[in-house]
Amino acid sequence: MKGSFTLFLGAALFAAVGPVRAGLLDSPAPSFPNNVPGKVVYRLGPVHYGDNVDTVVQCTNLADQPARLALEIFGDDDVQCGIARAVVKPNASATFATSAGPRITGAVVVPQLPPVDHGKARVSATTAHLSCTAMHYVRSDDGETKQVPVELLKKVAQDD
Repeated sequence: MKGSFTLFLGAALFAAVGPVRAGLLDSPAPSFPNNVPGKVVYRLGPVHYGDNVDTVVQCTNLADQPARLALEIFGDDDVQCGIARAVVKPNASATFATSAGPRITGAVVVPQLPPVDHGKARVSATTAHLSCTAMHYVRSDDGETKQVPVELLKKVAQDD
C-alpha cells in the first residue's frame, strides 16, 4: 500500500509540475548536418528582441577549416524559442540578429522569433576556435540607433 501511495504521489507531482524542460545550461548543443556534434562555445545574456531593440552577435572563425555555427535564443522561461545557423569560412565572420531591424547587410536573422524581454543565448559550433562579440541595437523614436554591449558574454569551451 505504501508503495502505491508513493507512486501516486510522484505521478501527482509530475502532473502538477509538468515535464522537465531542458534550458540553456542543461540542454545538449545542437547537432549539425551529417550528425556532426556541436559544442556550446559562448553563453550570453540578457538577450532582448522587441519593437525597438535587437541583439546582434558576431562570431569570427579562427580555425583552419569551415565552421558550422548556431545561435540559440532562450526566452524568459529558459525554453529555446529560436535558432539560426551559418557556415563560416576560416578567418571569416557571421553576424546573427534577432530581426532585420538593425539593417546589417548579410546578417543571419533568427526566424519566427517571438518577443524576448530578458532572455539568454548561446553560440554552438563545430569548433571552439571562435571569437564572438554581442551588442544590443536600441532604436529611438527619432530613428537613431544606439549600440550597447551585452552585459555577459562568456566563452565556455576551450579551443580544440
